[in-house]
Amino acid sequence: MNKTYVYLREFNEQKNVEITDDLKPKITDEIQSKWQNIMNVIADILNVPAGLIMKITKTDMEVFIKSSNLENPYPADGKDQLGHGLYCETVIGTDQQLIVENALNHKQWKDNPDVALNMISYFGLPIKWHDGEVFGTICVLNNQEHKYSKKHQQLLNLFKEAIESDLHNLHLIDHLQKISTIDELTKIENRRSVLAKLEFVLDQYQQNSIKFMCMMIDLNEFKQVNDSYGHEVGDNVLVSFSQVLRQSVRDTDYIGRLGGDEFLVIFMDVDSDQVELLTQKIHQNIKRNKVLKKYKVSISYGLAEVKSSTQSVKEIIKSADDQLLKSKQALKN
Repeated sequence: MNKTYVYLREFNEQKNVEITDDLKPKITDEIQSKWQNIMNVIADILNVPAGLIMKITKTDMEVFIKSSNLENPYPADGKDQLGHGLYCETVIGTDQQLIVENALNHKQWKDNPDVALNMISYFGLPIKWHDGEVFGTICVLNNQEHKYSKKHQQLLNLFKEAIESDLHNLHLIDHLQKISTIDELTKIENRRSVLAKLEFVLDQYQQNSIKFMCMMIDLNEFKQVNDSYGHEVGDNVLVSFSQVLRQSVRDTDYIGRLGGDEFLVIFMDVDSDQVELLTQKIHQNIKRNKVLKKYKVSISYGLAEVKSSTQSVKEIIKSADDQLLKSKQALKN
């Protein structure tokens, strides 16, 4: 959750607000193009020089979309620091529409930053995500006194609803994609996703000879942990081990849960010595993890090095699995 503050000129006070967090999906080019058309239509129908979609960040109000009419004085990359008291800050802070017909007639508005661009008239509405976090505002501005009719107010509200609907749909699509690729328990990639990554990496190897190695990992005596302490503890062990994997591998590597207590690591652009160091790091982090240490968790693993461009994903997985079985058998002997 990201929070920042806005300055409310009308009330001469600051207010904390929740804004777009880092987990929200990015706005696609297709949606941005749609929003651009919306702002162009609004500026034309209301006969104003500026129509804007503004985005709030932790520090600034940024121009996200601007109407493309020549009279628009706002640069495409324009922004202003929060705390200066833009019209949009009040919209966000009050979570309500704001209409200022002529800022020059109001003591609190006549010296706000937008007036420096001769934008003395304003009508704006908040734009929010499905969970209430603020994306920003949709607004129109004029360089002369402007009375916004009820029909024009309704029109801007309709466009606001369309934009918020786009944000909601983006969230749903992003959520469905995550469900289809992320293991619900461990929050790392699921079997289908990590095997798809392996397919992609193998294709890169066949085209560009990018070296990689696969490691299949199994938690030793995991069934005994489940039987002795219950499935809740077993789940905590799986989650803790997934965290250890994240801490141990590099940003360029891939990790995923194949199912049960089996995991797959794809080490990218490595040789045997580098994999040995990374494996040691996994073992060290297992020993440092409180949950894994408490339940005396250890691992067995099997490595598969791709040596032929004709190998398939199935053959690579079988090779790693065969080595894993040998590793587990060695523990029993």
